[in-house]
Amino acid sequence: MAVTRKLIRQGVIPKNESIVVSITGNGLKTQEAIADRVAQPIIIDARLEEFEELYSKLKEQEDKGGTKDALCTHSHTA
Repeated sequence: MAVTRKLIRQGVIPKNESIVVSITGNGLKTQEAIADRVAQPIIIDARLEEFEELYSKLKEQEDKGGTKDALCTHSHTA
C-alpha cells in the first residue's frame, strides 16, 4: 500500500485512476499498526485443555452479553 501511495505521489499512477491493490500479507508482521485499536491476543499453551478452558470462559461470557471480562481475566501459565 505504501508503494502504491508513493507511485501516485510520483505521478506514475494517475491520482484519479481506479486501481486494484493486492495485499498478500496477513498482517502478523505489522501488528503494532493496530495495537492501540484491538485487544491484546490471548496466548495459551498448545494443549487442548487450555483451549477448552478458554473457549468455555469466552462462551460463558458471551452468553452473558460480552467477552471483555473473559478476555481480560485469562492468564497464561508457562
